[in-house]
Amino acid sequence: EKLRQGEIRKVLLMYPTIALMNDQRRVMDELARLTGQQVGHIQGGMHRSALIAQLNKPVIVATPDAIYWFFQKNVKYSGLMIYGLSLIDEVVLDEAHLFNGLALRNIFHLKQRMTQLAAMVGRSQRWHILTATPTEQLKELSAGAKIVTGRSKCGPVQVTFLPPPQKREDRATVLTQAVTEALQNGANKVLLVFNSAAAAHGLFDKVRGKQPDLPVELLQRFGMISWEALRQWLTAENINSKTITAIANWVEREGPYHLIDLKAGTKAEIPAEKLVAKTGQILHYLGRQIRNAAYAAGPDLLQDIERQLRQQNKAVQALWQPIQSQVAGKGDLTPDMVKQTLNNYLTNISQTLETSWADEAVSVTAPDFPELTSPLKQAGLALELANYISRRLQYTLELDDEAARSVQISQKVLDKRPVALRWLSEQRLIEDKAELQVLQAKVAKALQENRLPVETRHIATWGETGIPAVIYTGQMSRRDREGLIEVFDDDETLPRAVLVSTPAVEVGVDFKAEVMVTEECNGNGFLQRFGRVGRTGQGQARVIVLLNKGQTWVQLQQRSHPQMSREDFSTMIIDPQAPTDPARSLFPDRTYAAFSIYQEATHWLVNQQMGRIGQQLNTHIFSDPLVAGLGRQMIEADVSFAYGLRGSMPGVSLLGGNSNNPFYVFSKVENGKLIASNSPFEIAQAQVGYTAFLYTKAHSQIVADLKKTLAAGQVMYYWLDGRWHMATGYGITESYKDGYLFFRNVFKSDMNVMRQKLNSPNPRAQAVARLGEALNLLETPHANLILGQGDVFLERRDKKAGYTIGPVEDYLDTPLVLPDQLWLHIIGDANEIRARLSEAGLDDLSEVHYPPDTEDNILLLDQVAGGCFYIYERLVADAAR
Repeated sequence: EKLRQGEIRKVLLMYPTIALMNDQRRVMDELARLTGQQVGHIQGGMHRSALIAQLNKPVIVATPDAIYWFFQKNVKYSGLMIYGLSLIDEVVLDEAHLFNGLALRNIFHLKQRMTQLAAMVGRSQRWHILTATPTEQLKELSAGAKIVTGRSKCGPVQVTFLPPPQKREDRATVLTQAVTEALQNGANKVLLVFNSAAAAHGLFDKVRGKQPDLPVELLQRFGMISWEALRQWLTAENINSKTITAIANWVEREGPYHLIDLKAGTKAEIPAEKLVAKTGQILHYLGRQIRNAAYAAGPDLLQDIERQLRQQNKAVQALWQPIQSQVAGKGDLTPDMVKQTLNNYLTNISQTLETSWADEAVSVTAPDFPELTSPLKQAGLALELANYISRRLQYTLELDDEAARSVQISQKVLDKRPVALRWLSEQRLIEDKAELQVLQAKVAKALQENRLPVETRHIATWGETGIPAVIYTGQMSRRDREGLIEVFDDDETLPRAVLVSTPAVEVGVDFKAEVMVTEECNGNGFLQRFGRVGRTGQGQARVIVLLNKGQTWVQLQQRSHPQMSREDFSTMIIDPQAPTDPARSLFPDRTYAAFSIYQEATHWLVNQQMGRIGQQLNTHIFSDPLVAGLGRQMIEADVSFAYGLRGSMPGVSLLGGNSNNPFYVFSKVENGKLIASNSPFEIAQAQVGYTAFLYTKAHSQIVADLKKTLAAGQVMYYWLDGRWHMATGYGITESYKDGYLFFRNVFKSDMNVMRQKLNSPNPRAQAVARLGEALNLLETPHANLILGQGDVFLERRDKKAGYTIGPVEDYLDTPLVLPDQLWLHIIGDANEIRARLSEAGLDDLSEVHYPPDTEDNILLLDQVAGGCFYIYERLVADAAR
C-alpha cells in the first residue's frame, strides 16, 4: 500500500527458508497484480545482469543467505548489492525466531551493514521484525523498536500429555492410535507431527490404506500411473499413435541422464561452451587443493606441498607435476609464485581447449568418449588427469532431450516407471492443441469412471477409515510438496483429512487443524505447532503430546489445565527468564552460542573487501580492536574464511530432494553412489532419491579421521598474552599436538630442556620447532585445546562392531573432505572432556557438530562459523579461573 501511494520506493522481504519464501511469493504476486507493482526474486548463483534486473524492482523477495552470498562472492557483486540495498526503504524479516545464537548475530550484522549503507546515501531504512514467538535474543536485533502485539488466532485448546511407552519402537503405535481415536470422535482435520522425516514417511507407508476416492481435479494434479498401464489405456482408447509415441519418448527421456548413460556406439552433441566451462570448474577444483597446500606450507615450501598432496587423489598429484617442474629451482619461492604459475597453466589449458572445441557443439561417442580425452591430453594434461576429467564429465554432463533418446532402457524397466498425469497436459509434450484437448477429456472421463489405475503417492487413506491422509515433509522435493497443504486445508475438496508432517509445518504455512498429535519437541517448536490448532473457533481444538520422559509426565500432571490458551501453554512449558534451563523449563529450547570473535572478524573481512565503503562500515560497526586484529592476521595469512548466515558446514544433495548433513547422508549412501560437487555449499551429490534414502537404514557411522585432519591442518588460532595469534603451515596442528605430548610426557613440562632438544636434526623435532612463539602456549592452562582450520577427512566405521571400513570417497576414489573447516580438538580422556563440556553447558550447542559417544578422540566441528571459537573462548576463560 505504501508503494502504491508513493510513500516508499522499494521494499525487501526476507524469509528464513526457501519453502516459506515460495509460499509467500504467491501472495506477493497477487498483491503485485492488484497494485501494478513488480516483484523481484534474489537467489544465490544469479548472473550480474539478472541480479541488476531483480534489484531494480520495487518489491524484492529473498532469503538472508542469498543476500549475504553476494556480499561474499566478489567486488563486482558486492558493489551491486551495496548500491541496490542502499536504496531499500523498508525491510521485512519474517519468522525471525528461527534465527538464534550465532545465526541471529549474523542477521544483526547484516542489518547493521544495510542500515549503514542506506545512511551513507542519506536514507533511513525501516525494519519490521515479525515473529509469533518473540525471544529474549531478538531484543538485541530490534533494540529501540516499537513493539506491535497482535492476538493469536488460536482460541482455548484442550491439551493432553501422553506418558512415554516402555519401548521406544511403540511410539509410532501410540501416535497412530491417538490420530485414529480423534477421527472416531468426529475430528475433521487432524495434524500428526513427527520430529524426523524418516519417521513421518515410515508411518505414512505403514498406515496407508487403499487409494482414496478423490475428486478428478486432484487425481489429475497429484496422480501417478505406471507407463505400462497408461500405454495400454492409450492404445485401448485409440489415441493417435503420434501422440502415444510423443509420450513414450518423453517417458524414456525422463532423467536426468548423463553421458555415462549412453549406450555403446551412440553419439551426443554437447555445447562446446558448456564443455569448456565444466572442464574449467573441475580443473579449478583440483587446482584449489594445490593453492591451499601452497599457502599452508612452511619454510620447506615444495616439500610441504608434496606432503599435503599425498592426502589427495592422483588427479591432483598429476596436476601438480607440471607446476612443480616450473617452480623448482626458483630462489625465494613463495606461495604467490606457486599460485601465479598454477593460474597461468590453467589459463593456457583453457585456451587450448577452446581452440580444440572451437565448433558450436562437440560430438562425443560412448562408451570411451575419445573426443573428450584426446583434446585434454593434447592440451598437455597427463593421461591420468585427462582420464579423471573425462570420467567426471561423463557423470556430470546432462544430455538434452534429443541425446537422451539414445539412452538404452529395457521395456521392463520403462513399464514400471511412474508417469505424473499433470505432465500430460503440457503443451510442449503434445503440440497439437486439438489432440491435447481430446487426450485431456478422455483422461478426465476415465478418472471419473475409475478406469485408470492412478495412485496419489503422497495422498492415501488413513488405514481402513477411508479418510484421506497427506504426507508433507521438508525432505520432499519442492515439486512434490507443492499444493499438498492447500489440498489438506480445503474443506470443500477434503472435508476430512489427516496431515502427516514434520517441523516443516511449523513456519509460515497457513492452514488450520482441529486436533494435533505431536512428538515432544523444544519449547519454541511447541508454540509454533500449537498455532496450527484452534484457529477456526469451531469444532474440536485439541493438542495431544507424546512425551519422552515419564518424569516430565508426572510434573505436567501437577501443572496442566483442561483448557488453556497459547499464552497459558507458553507460560506452563517455558520459563521466560530461563528458556534453556532444564531445571526451570519443562521443554527447554535448544542451546546456542552467544558470541564469537571469529564470527565478528569474518564480518569485518566481508566489509573490508568492499574497499573504501567497507572500511567506513567497519569504522561504524566494530569498535573492538581484537576484531580488526584477527581480521588483518587472516588477510596476511591468506586463509579462507567460512561464511553462511545459518550454516557453514557443506551438505550433500539427494536426487529430487534437498541438501542434508554429510554425516547423516554418508551413513546411508555408499561411496559408489557419490559424486564430488563443485558447489561451495555441497561436498557431494548422492545418486539416490530422497524417498529411497529416507527408507534406507544407516549401515555405517561417519566420523572425522583425526590423524589425517591434524596432518592437513593449515592454521592454528590461539589465545596468548591477551590477544589472538595464528600459526600457519601445512600440518601445523599435528606439530602442535606432537609438541604437547613431548612437553608433557618426554620433557616433563620443562620448556628450557625442550627448546634445547628441538635443535636436533630429527624431522619431528624440527616440525615442532617451527611453532615458534606458539610453543609458549604449552605452558598455559588451556594448552590441551587445538583450534584449527583445514580439510576435515571422513571415515566410515561399522555401525555395530565399530571397526574402520575405510575413507569416505566418491565413485572415482576421490576423498570427500569438508574443506577449510574450523574445528576444535581437545586432548585428554574423552569421558572427562564430555563431563567438562556438560558442566560448562557446552555439550549440545546447535552451532557445533559433536562426535558420537563411542568416539575416543574429541573433535568438534562448526555447523555455523564461530561455534568452535565460542567453545574455545569459554574453556580458556574457565581454565584461567
